[in-house]
Amino acid sequence: MNIVYGTFILSKNNDQYSGEFFNNKMKAFSREEINAIETPDEDLFVGRFDVYWQEQNGSVSALLEIDKEGDEMYMLTWQDVRLNGESQTVNFTGRGVKRNGLLVCVYEMHTQGL
Repeated sequence: MNIVYGTFILSKNNDQYSGEFFNNKMKAFSREEINAIETPDEDLFVGRFDVYWQEQNGSVSALLEIDKEGDEMYMLTWQDVRLNGESQTVNFTGRGVKRNGLLVCVYEMHTQGL
């Protein structure tokens, strides 16, 4: 299995979320579309989000859940990953920190059921 790990940056401007990611299989940052499903008022980065991005093999969608772990620390999980609409046997987990109005996270891919 090819190991995938990288960096994810989440921002919110004018009530619109925006994501960027970079991993060990890429040569440049790529955009990730972020749509909030449920976010509590007390922290703009905690919640559930529908996310979409492009890969070489096609369009990917997932459910991103972000929970607060500590004062400025966050846990991120990308679940229900689908490539071109077909369910995949992977998920992604990461740990992030809020700095200068951004959530900056390191993440890695996991194969489910192994």
